[in-house]
Amino acid sequence: MSTLTSILPYAYLLALVAAGWRLFVVRWSRTLKIASGIVIVTVTPLLVLVPALLHPERPFAGLLLATGIGMLAAGAACLLGGMAGAWLRQRARKA
Repeated sequence: MSTLTSILPYAYLLALVAAGWRLFVVRWSRTLKIASGIVIVTVTPLLVLVPALLHPERPFAGLLLATGIGMLAAGAACLLGGMAGAWLRQRARKA
């Protein structure tokens, strides 16, 4: 039986895939899509990165920094994966 702490990271990544899919489908300019994608991906990891960067002398600052960078990388990959999935589906429908 899974607990909330083991399900939450997967829910976060699934939400980013859905956000990437939705960002591709919405009719905005490319600049606005990129800006909103950056904001969506960076908000949550900044909650972990900012304390680690402000107080590097604290005991778990390195762990917080690694966690934040990992969240940024995984979030960007999931957002781009959602966009790629929507692009592939749109391309298959046109053909």
